[in-house]
Amino acid sequence: MSSAFGDIRTLPASKMAKKQMKQLVSKDLFNEQRDVWTLGAALGIVSGNTYERGNRGTFQNVNSLDPEGIFSAIMFGLHPNATPKERAKKLVDHAEWGIREIFRREQSGTLDFAKLCEYGSLPEKLRFRLEKEIEEKKKRLVDVRELMKDGETEKIEFKSSMCWDYDEGRRSKIMEFAVAKTVSAFMNSDGGHLLIGVRDDKQILGLDKDFEAIKKPGTDAFELHFTNMINKYLGKENRPYVKIRFEDLDCKKIGVVIVPNRAPEPVYVGSERGEEEFYVRLGNSSHPLSVRQAATYIKNHFLKKT
Repeated sequence: MSSAFGDIRTLPASKMAKKQMKQLVSKDLFNEQRDVWTLGAALGIVSGNTYERGNRGTFQNVNSLDPEGIFSAIMFGLHPNATPKERAKKLVDHAEWGIREIFRREQSGTLDFAKLCEYGSLPEKLRFRLEKEIEEKKKRLVDVRELMKDGETEKIEFKSSMCWDYDEGRRSKIMEFAVAKTVSAFMNSDGGHLLIGVRDDKQILGLDKDFEAIKKPGTDAFELHFTNMINKYLGKENRPYVKIRFEDLDCKKIGVVIVPNRAPEPVYVGSERGEEEFYVRLGNSSHPLSVRQAATYIKNHFLKKT
């Protein structure tokens, strides 16, 4: 076994995944369960999706996830700082998500093996696609570490969560408003990056509490909630000027919100009271401007002729 997984010989799989694999094999869609597992892992890794659950009742041999040593190399490349056990857990979570996606498509009548093969049922295609994905992810990982290096700045801010209040131990709209406020300040200034799931002191907290708060685990639900929040506070017209991606740091998922440039028009934040506020970045924090200050700022930064 590759050193990417240390001495681990087995990976825990959920009973549901095992059941779904058996059903797919019984319909002659696959020759054996390891084929479902391998394709599921490929699909999950390439798409960047996982299905993370803690309690699993059966075990799957890691060798079935390791055709020609590809998966061991992939997981080592994607998670170089993780322990072998953490790396194995991440790999099985990718496979679990992929199995459920294959099963969902089969149930809905949209299963297209020609399409799935693009994710790597053939080793050559698998290796090519995943190696490309690894290089891109490793570059982004370096970028995120670089962003964190100097702490919060005029263009960098950290938020422990999007909607979970760690002090109160509950979901809070105050946290959502704080995220919206920061995004608007970047949009009114010269852009910036907001890292969600990172404390002010650079401690990586991850998004698990946010997943718990929105009651839907996974990055898709998180991004949908983020979009709804931006639409609510900043307006739908401003959502296209904000990007979000997800990265794994210290085996925890964080959200990276990117505002590439200043927005074409001033961006106001609507409060719960129906009022509108105008924020800009001053130093390493977001500041509200008075009506007079905002008018002067907009004149100089948005209306000024080039």
